[in-house]
Amino acid sequence: MNSSSLVTCSRRYLSTRERAVVPSSYSEADLEVVDSIKLLIDKRIAPVVRQDGGDVSFISYDPETGFVYVRLSGACVGCAQSDITLKHMIQGTLCHYLDDVTGVMNCDEEGFVISSTDEDSDY
Repeated sequence: MNSSSLVTCSRRYLSTRERAVVPSSYSEADLEVVDSIKLLIDKRIAPVVRQDGGDVSFISYDPETGFVYVRLSGACVGCAQSDITLKHMIQGTLCHYLDDVTGVMNCDEEGFVISSTDEDSDY
């Protein structure tokens, strides 16, 4: 593959990447879900992730799909176990406590999805 093909391929990939869904506002019921998500992340999830040198922060919640968008940082970036943390630790905890949550997406600093707990996702 020559450099021109590589640039074209990279641009196509970048233009099709999914961004985190960030609603402009939440209904009162959805706001309760968001508050519960933030509380679970702050009190149950983040402390465990921090024990291994990582961190997790809430980006948004999409009430239409039930997806929670988060950002893993610190030691989680580039860690081979981050997908396991995302699916089993983060999604497992959120889905256990909140019926409205259906999946979790990990986003980079710019809000692009870089990994997902969705089985059908290409990330």
